[in-house]
Amino acid sequence: MLLPWIEWTHWEWWYRTDGRSTTLHLLPDLVDDPALYERTRDTTGRLRATAICGETREWSPPGLFSRSLAPRCGRCSRAVGLPSGRGPPRNDRAVNP
Repeated sequence: MLLPWIEWTHWEWWYRTDGRSTTLHLLPDLVDDPALYERTRDTTGRLRATAICGETREWSPPGLFSRSLAPRCGRCSRAVGLPSGRGPPRNDRAVNP
Protein backbone atom coordinates (compact mmCIF):
# COMPACT_ATOMS: atom_id res chain seq x y z
CA MET A 1 0.00 0.00 0.00
CA LEU A 2 1.29 3.43 -0.92
CA LEU A 3 1.55 6.16 1.64
CA PRO A 4 -1.18 8.81 1.26
CA TRP A 5 1.27 11.54 0.21
CA ILE A 6 2.85 9.56 -2.61
CA GLU A 7 0.90 11.51 -5.24
CA TRP A 8 2.55 14.71 -4.03
CA THR A 9 6.07 13.43 -4.45
CA HIS A 10 6.65 14.31 -8.10
CA TRP A 11 9.15 17.05 -7.21
CA GLU A 12 10.79 15.39 -4.20
CA TRP A 13 12.82 12.81 -6.14
CA TRP A 14 16.34 14.30 -6.48
CA TYR A 15 19.75 12.98 -7.52
CA ARG A 16 23.30 13.21 -6.18
CA THR A 17 25.29 16.36 -6.92
CA ASP A 18 28.64 14.59 -7.24
CA GLY A 19 27.82 13.29 -10.72
CA ARG A 20 28.42 9.66 -9.72
CA SER A 21 24.81 8.63 -10.08
CA THR A 22 21.60 9.85 -11.65
CA THR A 23 19.50 7.56 -9.48
CA LEU A 24 16.54 9.45 -8.04
CA HIS A 25 16.14 9.46 -4.25
CA LEU A 26 13.10 10.51 -2.23
CA LEU A 27 13.74 13.43 0.11
CA PRO A 28 11.11 13.10 2.85
CA ASP A 29 11.97 16.46 4.39
CA LEU A 30 10.58 18.09 1.24
CA VAL A 31 7.41 16.03 1.52
CA ASP A 32 6.94 17.12 5.12
CA ASP A 33 7.94 20.75 4.47
CA PRO A 34 7.90 21.83 0.79
CA ALA A 35 9.15 25.32 1.71
CA LEU A 36 12.38 23.77 3.02
CA TYR A 37 13.89 23.99 -0.46
CA GLU A 38 13.44 27.75 -0.62
CA ARG A 39 14.86 28.22 2.87
CA THR A 40 17.91 25.98 2.63
CA ARG A 41 19.09 25.68 -0.96
CA ASP A 42 22.35 27.30 -1.96
CA THR A 43 22.78 29.50 -5.02
CA THR A 44 23.20 26.47 -7.30
CA GLY A 45 19.85 24.96 -6.31
CA ARG A 46 21.48 22.17 -4.34
CA LEU A 47 20.01 20.98 -1.08
CA ARG A 48 21.65 19.10 1.80
CA ALA A 49 19.19 16.53 3.11
CA THR A 50 18.75 12.88 4.05
CA ALA A 51 16.95 10.63 1.59
CA ILE A 52 14.42 8.14 2.90
CA CYS A 53 17.02 5.38 2.25
CA GLY A 54 19.32 7.04 4.82
CA GLU A 55 21.82 8.61 2.41
CA THR A 56 22.78 12.15 3.55
CA ARG A 57 24.45 14.45 1.04
CA GLU A 58 23.88 17.35 -1.31
CA TRP A 59 21.14 16.76 -3.86
CA SER A 60 20.19 18.48 -7.08
CA PRO A 61 16.78 18.63 -8.69
CA PRO A 62 16.85 16.55 -11.86
CA GLY A 63 16.22 18.06 -15.26
CA LEU A 64 13.36 17.11 -17.52
CA PHE A 65 14.96 13.96 -19.00
CA SER A 66 16.55 12.79 -15.75
CA ARG A 67 13.22 13.24 -13.99
CA SER A 68 11.48 11.10 -16.58
CA LEU A 69 14.10 8.44 -17.30
CA ALA A 70 16.39 8.03 -14.28
CA PRO A 71 15.85 4.96 -12.08
CA ARG A 72 14.42 5.38 -8.60
CA CYS A 73 16.57 4.26 -5.68
CA GLY A 74 15.46 0.74 -4.77
CA ARG A 75 15.78 1.39 -1.03
CA CYS A 76 13.76 4.62 -1.24
CA SER A 77 11.12 2.88 -3.34
CA ARG A 78 10.79 -0.07 -0.98
CA ALA A 79 10.59 2.27 2.03
CA VAL A 80 7.38 3.82 0.67
CA GLY A 81 5.93 0.68 -0.89
CA LEU A 82 6.80 1.43 -4.51
CA PRO A 83 8.09 -1.04 -7.08
CA SER A 84 11.43 -0.36 -8.72
CA GLY A 85 11.12 1.79 -11.79
CA ARG A 86 12.10 4.93 -13.62
CA GLY A 87 11.19 8.49 -12.85
CA PRO A 88 8.96 9.73 -10.06
CA PRO A 89 5.87 7.66 -9.22
CA ARG A 90 3.57 10.09 -11.01
CA ASN A 91 5.29 9.26 -14.32
CA ASP A 92 5.45 5.50 -13.79
CA ARG A 93 2.54 3.55 -15.31
CA ALA A 94 3.22 0.60 -13.01
CA VAL A 95 2.42 2.89 -10.07
CA ASN A 96 0.04 5.42 -11.59
CA PRO A 97 -1.84 3.75 -14.49
